[in-house]
Amino acid sequence: MRLLGKCPKCGVEDLIIVEFKKVARCSGCQQCWNDWLALKFEQNRGGNKLIPVCIEHWGQSVQLYWPRFSEIVWARMITTILNTALMTRFKLEVCLSTEGGVKGFYKKESIELRNFDDQIGLYDEYQIKDSVGAIEILNWYEMFLKILVENELIVGNKNHGRGAILKLSGDTANKEKAKKLLWLALYKKTGSKGFADKVFERLRVEQSNPFSGRYIAGLSNKDIVELFVSPPLR
Repeated sequence: MRLLGKCPKCGVEDLIIVEFKKVARCSGCQQCWNDWLALKFEQNRGGNKLIPVCIEHWGQSVQLYWPRFSEIVWARMITTILNTALMTRFKLEVCLSTEGGVKGFYKKESIELRNFDDQIGLYDEYQIKDSVGAIEILNWYEMFLKILVENELIVGNKNHGRGAILKLSGDTANKEKAKKLLWLALYKKTGSKGFADKVFERLRVEQSNPFSGRYIAGLSNKDIVELFVSPPLR
């Protein structure tokens, strides 16, 4: 687990690692803090935003445990692109459940991976033990998440840092920056610009569909009202 942001001691970005339960340490200046959560709140109050990043892979589920979905400005975009990448890579389709996700057949298995409600992540709805197909897909998903939010995103001779997409505000101008970071992460994961382009092309196709475009990242409250709640009688 990491705390992204400037070290309060040396000022270098993204060097704080959480170890030994609550203990946080800067791998640069070696400064230690006994409670990473207290450090996070203290620094955030002072204007030095620290973002905890923790990816968990338990059984047949992968989730970005920290930060939570509601704390990530571009969470729906991230979820949408991640799931579209899985559909493109593994020949899957949109799961039309309220949670959204992906489904289909892979490795001669029926696959249904649904989104978590409050975290970026997927879980295997069928929970079939030793499902080769689901495990392979979730492993791919986990590696992509690590490239996007945990590891240094180095493409060519440019280092985009760790978790740059998590640091973007909701300004309209940052929408294209978020898309670019996702495209770069896809390229980094596969080594193929063509694959990254295919994912965005597939997304355009899905979003032209009034149903599947909504379900990729799961239905928002607004979607549920529009799709299922009848207008009041006049």
